[in-house]
Amino acid sequence: MVDERRQQAFSLERDEVAIVFKEDGDDVVTRLALGEELEEGEALQVPFSVQLAVALLTRLQQDPDFHQDVLDWYDVHTADLDEED
Repeated sequence: MVDERRQQAFSLERDEVAIVFKEDGDDVVTRLALGEELEEGEALQVPFSVQLAVALLTRLQQDPDFHQDVLDWYDVHTADLDEED
């Protein structure tokens, strides 16, 4: 069987962060991609965007019901947008 998925590279600006999702069987694998490495040190300042992405990923990993809550929220809000068009 030929794997028809295509791999796509993307680049981030220095101040951007991305959450990458991948389906692996019945599981969803996630990773956090940063536009630039955070410097280790005593006074590490973690940008808000990174904190928000980490919090979201943590919640997704620790609360199985949250997946469906997010999808339900999305369905409701995109339906509202469709009605406005």
